[in-house]
Amino acid sequence: MPTPPQKHLFGFTTTEVQALLLGLIATLAGIGLARFSFTPLLPQLILAGWFSSEQAFLLGAANLAGYFAGAVLSLFFARYFSIISLLKTCLLLILLSFICSSQAQWPAPWITWISSYHWFAGWRFIAGVTGAMLVVLTPGYVLSQLRIEQRALGGSLVFTGIGIGALLSATLIPALIEASLSLTWQALSGLQALITLAAFWLLFHLRRASESVSAPTRTAAPTPVSSAPAITAMVVFVILAYSFNALGYVPHTVFWMDYLVRDLQLSTKASSLQWILFGCGAVCGPFVAGLLARQLGFHPALIWGFALKGGAIALPLLSSHPLSLSLSSFVVGLWVPGLVALTSGRVAELVGSQQHRQFWSYATAAFALAQALSGYLLSGLYRITQDYHLLFMFGAGCLLFGLLLLIAAGRRTRAPVTHPSD
Repeated sequence: MPTPPQKHLFGFTTTEVQALLLGLIATLAGIGLARFSFTPLLPQLILAGWFSSEQAFLLGAANLAGYFAGAVLSLFFARYFSIISLLKTCLLLILLSFICSSQAQWPAPWITWISSYHWFAGWRFIAGVTGAMLVVLTPGYVLSQLRIEQRALGGSLVFTGIGIGALLSATLIPALIEASLSLTWQALSGLQALITLAAFWLLFHLRRASESVSAPTRTAAPTPVSSAPAITAMVVFVILAYSFNALGYVPHTVFWMDYLVRDLQLSTKASSLQWILFGCGAVCGPFVAGLLARQLGFHPALIWGFALKGGAIALPLLSSHPLSLSLSSFVVGLWVPGLVALTSGRVAELVGSQQHRQFWSYATAAFALAQALSGYLLSGLYRITQDYHLLFMFGAGCLLFGLLLLIAAGRRTRAPVTHPSD
């Protein structure tokens, strides 16, 4: 008889723990570092004279545009390349994007026909593309390594990397930024190099395990049999709500630190504390989302998440007191990965596990397009008005509209299946 698999924390086997660590690393690199490390760097790029405020905001928007491109291209590349090869390539390209952003004057003197701004914009775009591909492709790969009964918890744990990355950038960047921006980019490169090596090690062991583990261990759950229009409409409403979440969270994930530093005149230490609170919230987000989903179900949990996140985005409109700012930072951070995990779970609940990756890629592409449009729109709006409050009003309004879409979608998990004998 085969030896039963060794159990670890929460009943996960060794292979499952390795898969979950890989998923955590992918979201840490793809969003936590490639995306969120730029937020605390943005005001410093302006203050240090590397770029103007307009250029710096457009660099953030270029990353969001790359995220959309990556979400669209992920399934196309997955048809022609193995998931493991794609994950390795994405991690290496994120590392290269950090290395190539470590000097203000690059690409000169080697390349003279590309300006420093376009060089940076190109690498921010590439970081967005690869980050999105990691987020689209890795969760499905990780879930395929988990037993059916462990997928609900495992699917939430994968997204803790978002918060860990934000927390690392919040603590690492302020400690280095006073020395130099170049040193900060180099430190991010070193951190990404360590993460990449760890991911390569995990992928090596997962590949070996997949060759020796019997297929029944990871048999996929049967897809619910239903093609009723009600389910299609519900999925569309959920994806639309998720898109409005993307529109609404951009003020806090692109402009928040610049608002604190240059508008409220907070010190580097005080503004960094706000981003640390954001990161702490993001670490807790998947766990809170998972708890709510188990207690209430995915649909009610999503409604609560949208309501709380929208209220937190609107808090700066009411008060700039440190307590109000701290609550806004933490709660928005909490629901950045929290709503990702809940939306992923709700989509799986509606379409089944076998179709999850396809519909999740649609949701991620819609999310990415919405946040890219929001990034460019809000950059232009701020350039014209110089008023951050309009950005927060826009964000809160988008979350409210997404909340109304979820309410309109209804709670039903699946439409009744009509049998021929009925």
